[in-house]
Amino acid sequence: MFPCRYRLFAFDNGVFSFSDFDFSSPTPHIAAVVTSPRPARFAADSSSSSGIDSSIGPTIRALVFADESIESVSVLLPSSLKEEGSPIVLDMEKSSNVTPLYEASWPSGYLDSRRSGLHRLTVLVALKSGHTSEFYNDYSLDGSQRPYEFWADVILLSDWLPVSALAFAFATFAVVGSIAAARILRHALVTGIEVGEEEEEDLLAKKKDQVSSNGVAVKSSSKCKSGTYPFLFRAPLRNFCLISCCDRIARPIILASLYACFLPWCFGRVLGDRLALVSAWGVLLLDDLTLLSPDMAFIVGILWHATTTFPLLAVLSNAAGRALKRERSKRTDPPPPKLSLLTPLRFLWRHLGIAVILGMLAHNCFVLWWMYGAVSVLSPWGVGRLWLAACTYRRANGMRRRDFQAIGIRV
Repeated sequence: MFPCRYRLFAFDNGVFSFSDFDFSSPTPHIAAVVTSPRPARFAADSSSSSGIDSSIGPTIRALVFADESIESVSVLLPSSLKEEGSPIVLDMEKSSNVTPLYEASWPSGYLDSRRSGLHRLTVLVALKSGHTSEFYNDYSLDGSQRPYEFWADVILLSDWLPVSALAFAFATFAVVGSIAAARILRHALVTGIEVGEEEEEDLLAKKKDQVSSNGVAVKSSSKCKSGTYPFLFRAPLRNFCLISCCDRIARPIILASLYACFLPWCFGRVLGDRLALVSAWGVLLLDDLTLLSPDMAFIVGILWHATTTFPLLAVLSNAAGRALKRERSKRTDPPPPKLSLLTPLRFLWRHLGIAVILGMLAHNCFVLWWMYGAVSVLSPWGVGRLWLAACTYRRANGMRRRDFQAIGIRV
């Protein structure tokens, strides 16, 4: 599959211009970029001492491309400032047979009445097959620009690269830091309980030697049982501590988050058929070792944490909680559940979360294949994430009594 959107840019007399084109339709493909006058959407300091844009020359210039023979190229200019009445039609001539540059001279005195504000011209391209396309270009002589709305101004005119890099680093720190905090909390609580039990046993041994004459037994004053968390009675927090303290679950998630932050994601085909190494820090072309800007890589990493990592932690916590409940219920030897028509629905509902996450990761593999080719799917960023989600869920859902006892939970 090949991309259908292209960007054509050009330099003309020191002025940079570009336009985007969508070639997804099967109709003849035509592209035209007006290089003079300079499009008003590009901010550039090219005003002269008279306040007129010095990049506007005596001719209208445009680059025109087509996959069929071009019959004619013309430019349409409004005959009045209010763009009323019939437009002025100018035929554009090709400057030479070896370049796609077309030119047309401005009408005499046409620009004198348009020294301020925004104005529009239209380039009309006609092919010999009869197909025509129109391309619009807004320009100004005094540097006027079409105002953006507030949110459009923030999105389009802001440098999002450092912001997205910090957000990606914060998301990675949130994943690793939350798991580390839960492990530290578990260690502190279990150690404190063990120390408290030793002190209580010493105290009881002393009191047994000094039993009162009325025969009152000495009872334990401890408020928490061995191997339990005294204040982690909330199920979500308790379940998150279960997967955070299980090395077989926590370590792969931590390593995957750090891997995405520092190491390459995948190999891929970019800029035609050039092999490159894609990572959060940019795209490295392997043929000449050129490093391209990361552009959207940090935002992709943020979306990965938001749509996959954090939901996966919630699904794993829920699975560990179900496993703990299942192991505790074995003490009472409950009767085996009876099969019914609702059994398949219960199974689907129980595993719906991981099914949605695996579906999203499979869609991400398709996007990788579409953007970078099949080689990118067989990578840690492709099938590696699928394996991580499936393997950690299997381990969380299959936790046994020895796993809970290893992290200080009495079953």
